[in-house]
Amino acid sequence: MTNEEDPVKVLVKDLIVGFGFVEGLWIYAKVNPMSEIVKAFSDLMPDKRYSILFELILFLATIIQIGAVYHYGGVIGLIALLSAFLGGIFIGNAMVGIILLLVGFGLGYLAFSMEEKITFLDVIDFFREVYGWFR
Repeated sequence: MTNEEDPVKVLVKDLIVGFGFVEGLWIYAKVNPMSEIVKAFSDLMPDKRYSILFELILFLATIIQIGAVYHYGGVIGLIALLSAFLGGIFIGNAMVGIILLLVGFGLGYLAFSMEEKITFLDVIDFFREVYGWFR
């Protein structure tokens, strides 16, 4: 028996909780971690023009994380991420925040363990067939 963690649990822990919920908590606490990181590094740089480089790197890291959620979890993964994010924002109302976080956990486990992911094209095809939209 090895000590390797289940990859689904790792993805849920890192992407849904670590990215979605924690980012929502930052917003609830009224702290912008990106600006704090940029401020900390720009104080160390002799030329203040490099601070835009840090902002760009942090923005690209956010886009890559959202892309990873979509790649590994599809649309359901993005819904799980949004639910956990909103759970962090609404943590002040403990019941709503915890329910949203639990929905994010559940959808995250479902999304990351599915063999075939639901993509945006699948969603568009569904609405096209059922409701006649996007024709």
